[in-house]
Amino acid sequence: MRNKILISLLIMSSAVMMFAAGCSPKAPAAVKAGDAVMALWSGNSWYLGTADTACDTGLNVKWADGTSPSCVATASIFHEVAATKDTAVVGANVFAKWYGSAFYKATVTAVNADKYSVKYYDGITKDDLTLADLRM
Repeated sequence: MRNKILISLLIMSSAVMMFAAGCSPKAPAAVKAGDAVMALWSGNSWYLGTADTACDTGLNVKWADGTSPSCVATASIFHEVAATKDTAVVGANVFAKWYGSAFYKATVTAVNADKYSVKYYDGITKDDLTLADLRM
């Protein structure tokens, strides 16, 4: 009970501070059929696709690599957001292309002109990625 009260107070104080600063929290738009998405395939592998019809736990995803569509939980589907020079900065959390069409969670560790270095969630590093290889 005490934890619930503390969490409620924290949420309320955050909302008050945001309001005082002129910010209003805005939930991301819900993913709907036809939207370009980044979705969890299995394990920690993320792939590009297109949201399709509803299924038991979320939405069916038509995978961009031609793999048969599959049902993906709503919590594991996000709008595809391309990285830009303004968003892919050192310290930014991104989805970075590994090999083929797989993406994994990573952090940008260096930017050198139009090349990006990342450290993947498992500690492996990769250099010479381009903006086309990164999603937010």
